[in-house]
Amino acid sequence: MDPHTGAPARGVRSVTVIGPSLTWADVYATAAVAQGPQAVTWLATLPGYEALLVGDDGALLATPGWSLPA
Repeated sequence: MDPHTGAPARGVRSVTVIGPSLTWADVYATAAVAQGPQAVTWLATLPGYEALLVGDDGALLATPGWSLPA
């Protein structure tokens, strides 16, 4: 849910975050869904965490340390 509107979040179908703390990875993934596709920029600033976002259109966005298929 988008916390600003109360409507379903748009722009992102899925966010996967990996890192040293499962709790924080879950928190970051939830926050990223609410932020939308631009969250990839914020996620890239989190030390020790990497993320993969799947957009509504199926596009993949990833932080620099996440290896995407060619």
